[in-house]
Amino acid sequence: MNPKLKQGHQAQPGSYQSPLPFLLQAWKKQGDIVFLGQTGEQSTVLLCHPAHVKHVLQDNHRNYGRSQLLQPATPLLGNGLVTSEGSWWHQQRRLMQPAFHRQQLSALTQTMVDVTKTRLERWSAAAMPLDIAAEMKHLTMQIVVATLFGFDLGEATETIGHAFHQVVTQLRKRLQARAIAPALGEEDSFQVALKQLDDIVYEIIAERRRKTRPVNDLLAMLLSVRDVDTNEGMNDQQLRDEVMTLFVSGHETTTDALTWMWYLLSEHPEVEAQLRREIDETVRGRVPTFADLTHLPYSLMVVQEALRFYPPVSLFGRTSLSQDELEGHIIPANAQVILSPYITHRHPSFWSHPDQFDPTRFASDQSAQPYRYAYLPFGGGPRQCIGNHFALLMIQLILILVAQRYRLGLVSGQTIMPQPTSTFAPGQGVFMVLENLT
Repeated sequence: MNPKLKQGHQAQPGSYQSPLPFLLQAWKKQGDIVFLGQTGEQSTVLLCHPAHVKHVLQDNHRNYGRSQLLQPATPLLGNGLVTSEGSWWHQQRRLMQPAFHRQQLSALTQTMVDVTKTRLERWSAAAMPLDIAAEMKHLTMQIVVATLFGFDLGEATETIGHAFHQVVTQLRKRLQARAIAPALGEEDSFQVALKQLDDIVYEIIAERRRKTRPVNDLLAMLLSVRDVDTNEGMNDQQLRDEVMTLFVSGHETTTDALTWMWYLLSEHPEVEAQLRREIDETVRGRVPTFADLTHLPYSLMVVQEALRFYPPVSLFGRTSLSQDELEGHIIPANAQVILSPYITHRHPSFWSHPDQFDPTRFASDQSAQPYRYAYLPFGGGPRQCIGNHFALLMIQLILILVAQRYRLGLVSGQTIMPQPTSTFAPGQGVFMVLENLT
């Protein structure tokens, strides 16, 4: 046992291939601060209480740097917001933040709607049942490509999607295996797919720099931002790294969030019925606009509760730069600090009946809203996900557009199990049958 930690907080060894059951058991048995073990000179500590999460992500965030477990993602993400540190991260965050204000993103609403409607047209002729996880993956990929680069990519959209899928699949394996060496042949396919992605992205950036026509997409917003002190924009490498980061944060996590949302709605028909009533009464069969979203509070509550119940990032880490103390527990320097939204979202001191799916817990008239860091589907503190408004906008629009046209029912006999990797994805497909309501 680490002698610097209080007695009684030593967890027994568990399986890190599927860490959540082990972490949940450790938390329930040993409390909100759990020493998980030591590898060499590095300790690993699990923190579950929202106040402890706030301490790491906000109050003393300068002492907690990027987790070393993210190292395998560096070839894809480069020095983007997820992987960068220090003054470089601060400069990039300040530079990019204005492009991701919610009102700024309203210009992307029509693009999201058009891509979703096109995808839903295909469902009417598709064979049943549909793997809704695969459908959400294709849909979110198409939306991310369209909102990043516009509609004029043609066949390059499929090329980007295929290459990105290959790269992310390999990264998932490496992150899950804690950066062990890739299997024979995997490194070659990874590098080929990554080069293909790089070539396309750099060519798009170069072409966009040559043109002066106005374009409403995220790349245009990133190209237009200027440092307030130097009036300089991002160079090609910076743009490439941030585009790749947005691919991951805008595609992988929203895919998983939407997949779990349809699963939860199929298991809770009373929630689905109330959602449909609100949509029918407010939108009345027309295409939803950005302005409509503020008049659809229950649909947002459904999204928020789905993100609480199955947060797309079930756990993430920070590395302590120097020794710290929490309620008498010493966090050593260079400790791997694990935070789990999945666990914190179920803390009984902050959530009543946490294992029940209940969107009304997010109603604005609730007398006691949960403590800020009891809910962190997008992280928190200065490094909170910059794309949180983008993700919420996409998820809510897709929810409304699908619910207007289809009722989704889960095929019986399936075992739907989460498979925590880089994101909280279902281990296999999620097959559903669709009832066309139009």
